[in-house]
Amino acid sequence: MELGPVLSFGFFGYNAAVREYSLPDGKMTPNILTYPQTIEISELFQIRDGKIDQIEAVINSVPYRLKSDVWDE
Repeated sequence: MELGPVLSFGFFGYNAAVREYSLPDGKMTPNILTYPQTIEISELFQIRDGKIDQIEAVINSVPYRLKSDVWDE
């Protein structure tokens, strides 16, 4: 059985062009993101008995369009 920690990093870029979007019930809601931004997220997953047992996450706002130096996107 797999057991141990897994670490992941990601960058999410939002250009804030969408001013509103629809919810699952069809209602429209305004987008709270009013300016372009990039969010960096680091997550540590603890695996026990082949399933995710715990998640620890750190989320940071970083300069818009920032990319990782570790790999090409």
